[in-house]
Amino acid sequence: MPSPNDYASVRIVVENYIKGSYTADIGLLKRCFHPDALMSGYYRGDLEIGSPQPFFDQPVETLLSPRCTYVWLLPWRLGNRLTATIF
Repeated sequence: MPSPNDYASVRIVVENYIKGSYTADIGLLKRCFHPDALMSGYYRGDLEIGSPQPFFDQPVETLLSPRCTYVWLLPWRLGNRLTATIF
């Protein structure tokens, strides 16, 4: 079972992801992902699954979203990893 420290670590990564997205800090965003990480989500109605690299390659202006509200679910266990879902 994950410890409170495990959950706190995931929370820090999620907060950094949100901050990096909001401020377009690509370096901070990159530090939020494991080198083998996959992202998934719907883009223009299609489910996309793949490396986060295209996300990092976007023009900075597309990352800035002052009207965006982020909601994230509590981390959940997936095999030997903790995973978070961000909307």
